[in-house]
Amino acid sequence: MRITCKFINRTPIVVMKLTGRLTLADGYKEFREKIDQSLSWGYTNFVIGLEELSRIDSTGACDLLAAFTKINNAGGKMVVCGPSLKIRDSLAITKLRTVFDIVGSENEALGKFR
Repeated sequence: MRITCKFINRTPIVVMKLTGRLTLADGYKEFREKIDQSLSWGYTNFVIGLEELSRIDSTGACDLLAAFTKINNAGGKMVVCGPSLKIRDSLAITKLRTVFDIVGSENEALGKFR
């Protein structure tokens, strides 16, 4: 899995784009580390872009939920954007669609922080 991060300095928002698979076998630890590192730098608002995520398993779903919890506990907000139909279905099966704020695009997600 590849993760790209864009830090928007004028507002404390991290845009994190996940590419590939968020699974036990494919680098889920990197996602956890990026969240923890960003929080330690004082960023508390996150946009998690799933446009290029092809698969998520239960480990990946748990990591998204753990990130959501850490961010909320830090007083921040997490918005998920652009999941494919397959990823949306996975989030629906695990009932995480009711937990996360999910929007269609990065621009919509950024608008949630205004």
